[in-house]
Amino acid sequence: MALRTLLQQGVALNEESTAESTVWLGFLASAVGDEELTALHHTNSHAWRRRVTRLDSAASPGWPDHHTTTVALALVALVEGTAALASSDPAGYPPATQEAMLDTALIALGLTSSSGQRE
Repeated sequence: MALRTLLQQGVALNEESTAESTVWLGFLASAVGDEELTALHHTNSHAWRRRVTRLDSAASPGWPDHHTTTVALALVALVEGTAALASSDPAGYPPATQEAMLDTALIALGLTSSSGQRE
């Protein structure tokens, strides 16, 4: 499923993605109080959200736009929060746990079944 594949890119599943998460968190922290960095952060964050929303919409045809947007925001929050926690506590959030969290959310939101297929 394309949505799951995209969301996997946002969690800290390996050394490279953990480093990316750490840099992203550092960038976000640096952006606080700096209008130029905040604007750059918003540009990148909004592009990520638009990609997730597009794939969410494709995975859930017929849902109202406001529902699709809310689900996409929830998925972004899950992925970014998971990446932040995993990059600072890899033993507490190993890759298998992160993937299980993602799969559980996708199933709960009706975006996939336990077999990995869209319902």
